Amino acid sequence: MTAGHGKTLDERIAASLGHVAQGHPGLVEVRVHPEIGLLSASIKRPAFELIYRLEQEHRELIAVQDCSRSAADLVVNIRIMKNFSPRNRFVFIFEDIGSVAPAYKLELEREGVQCLSPAEFDQKLKQLEDVLVAEKICVRPRWSGPTEKRILFG
Repeated sequence: MTAGHGKTLDERIAASLGHVAQGHPGLVEVRVHPEIGLLSASIKRPAFELIYRLEQEHRELIAVQDCSRSAADLVVNIRIMKNFSPRNRFVFIFEDIGSVAPAYKLELEREGVQCLSPAEFDQKLKQLEDVLVAEKICVRPRWSGPTEKRILFG
């Protein structure tokens, strides 16, 4: 899903997310650098927010680490967003997951953050697409309240 060489990690992730959103309009939405308001009234901007709708709405904030940002800085930002906003689902994509200090990765995983390589993130998106396609094939009627009239005998 990610396009190739010469693109930054952010651009490759944006292309992968855009592909999924375009293939499933109304079910998938991608926000680039969304404003996440914190309880302290400050604002953080992760790289992306992935919103997808199945039985309920799911929101995942996505942080991307490449050469221009340190893993330590991103760990701090994720912790701040997790502790001071209602958001609690995070994905952290590492350019080279093998070069990340095990202590950072372990700390993030303990807090429920998915730490993925670009290839693992593409696999996650592929699995999401498979679920979305299955949902379209097996269209389940959404509950919209009672549809039959009931006759009461008194």
